[in-house]
Amino acid sequence: MEKVQIDTPVSVFISALSALFAFLGLNPVQFTILAALMCFDMVTGIAKAYRLERNGVSSYRLRIGVISKILYLCVPVILALTVRGINFEFGSWLISFSVNALILAEAYSILGNIYTFKTQRKVKEIDAVSYILRAIKNQLDRLLEGDNK
Repeated sequence: MEKVQIDTPVSVFISALSALFAFLGLNPVQFTILAALMCFDMVTGIAKAYRLERNGVSSYRLRIGVISKILYLCVPVILALTVRGINFEFGSWLISFSVNALILAEAYSILGNIYTFKTQRKVKEIDAVSYILRAIKNQLDRLLEGDNK
């Protein structure tokens, strides 16, 4: 009996999420890959911090990391809602760009974490996600400026 009670809310959540993705035109496979890479990035980031400094891992930093990952996951959804809301015909490229760019940024971060864990040397990291968010914002700025001319 308990199994049915646990499976039903999970099934409803997954169905609702699938319906939302279909409505917004989001690729659920890409979104799942992005979420999985974010989880791997958290794990490799914790391993890297522990390897470099045993005191480098804190619950506060982990909470902030989880919150930032959740916010990053919201970016493609926000863009998809925006594109759907304003009925922008060519907006799918912006959504696709954002998901692809975030996937690349997560892969970059994971590889940097693994390298640092193995060598115990900090590597110069670029904040790829901030760069990508800035690029998305710049694309939106261009679109808005084009409408004002």
